[in-house]
Amino acid sequence: MSRVLMIIDPGLQLWGSERALAATLKPLTEAWDRVVLVTPPGAALAGLVADRATHGPVEVIHTPIGLLHKKSRAARMMAVARLSLLLARVRPDKIYLNQAGLCRLLVPLARWVGVPLVLHVRLLEDVPRVAPLRGRVGAPLHQVYISDAMLPSPPPQEDAYTFIHKAYDPYLFAPEDPRAPGGVANFVSLGRLAQSKGQHLLVAAMKDPALNGHAAHIFGEGGPDDPYGVSIKTEAAGQVADGRVVFHGFREDATEALSGYRFLVSTSNFETLGRVVVEAWEKGLMPIVYAGSGGAAEIVRKSGGGLLYCDWTAESLARALRTALEMPEALRAERAARGLNWGRAHLGIDTYQTRLAAVLFETQSTPAS
Repeated sequence: MSRVLMIIDPGLQLWGSERALAATLKPLTEAWDRVVLVTPPGAALAGLVADRATHGPVEVIHTPIGLLHKKSRAARMMAVARLSLLLARVRPDKIYLNQAGLCRLLVPLARWVGVPLVLHVRLLEDVPRVAPLRGRVGAPLHQVYISDAMLPSPPPQEDAYTFIHKAYDPYLFAPEDPRAPGGVANFVSLGRLAQSKGQHLLVAAMKDPALNGHAAHIFGEGGPDDPYGVSIKTEAAGQVADGRVVFHGFREDATEALSGYRFLVSTSNFETLGRVVVEAWEKGLMPIVYAGSGGAAEIVRKSGGGLLYCDWTAESLARALRTALEMPEALRAERAARGLNWGRAHLGIDTYQTRLAAVLFETQSTPAS
């Protein structure tokens, strides 16, 4: 009898959660007889997984589950009805919710059909929603947290039907060694322009006279209704001399452009894991990261592959930038390499499969539990 995994992902764009799922699809299709991916109409992930050579034979079904938090109660009830019909039709052996925002909707549905549910907790705001949830007989619940920083304190209690896991999101590393970076500027920052991402700290830090002659390039755009991006661009234009802060906007090839820089500057107040830190390691950059930034600081601290600044202030960041510039190139390169080696050992797909072998990657002969 064929074994079916139903994956539900409500995301529309290819952010970190969707890319992490994409990295796991091929081994998931090898572990299950049938993998069904449920996404909203127009989801970018659906187009990505159409490449079966890379991602395996994934069946895609569209249903209106995107942005439910912004929709009416009637729209949410319609989503429940659509998902109920899909569950009755597909009859999955396990349900996997890649982003836990729909957890309160999926838990009763999993109990109704009597199958295990896996909730991947990748966003900080989802932790208080997921942590209190419990599995039931016939419908065990697996909560998967993507870093130590994401686990609540005290951590949720396990019981006979509720299981807690920690597994870093996998990263598909390129086989070749990184090229020597440099040539464009010393500092680069990647990410959505938003107060919580903290690019204003980098703009303010670059006013430091000790950083004259050095530039910081920022890739990313803000939300259409968020004045933050305009504000920091205006501040940079008016208060940082010689155009030393350059905004490149959103670019799909931003990760490829990293190799023109020496240091990645992460100004986020909190990152659940910090994928951009791993991207920097892969391109040969040394990351500079806020020490209180959750998962990003966690992997830099564990690897020894970067530089941490203590306070989420422009002054603390400026000190770190000065320290980075004073660092011998051999030491900078050594820390970047140390991070990459740690990443390959702890963030590879093989490690991820081992950590979640009994959760998502059951062998064909092992019943879902």
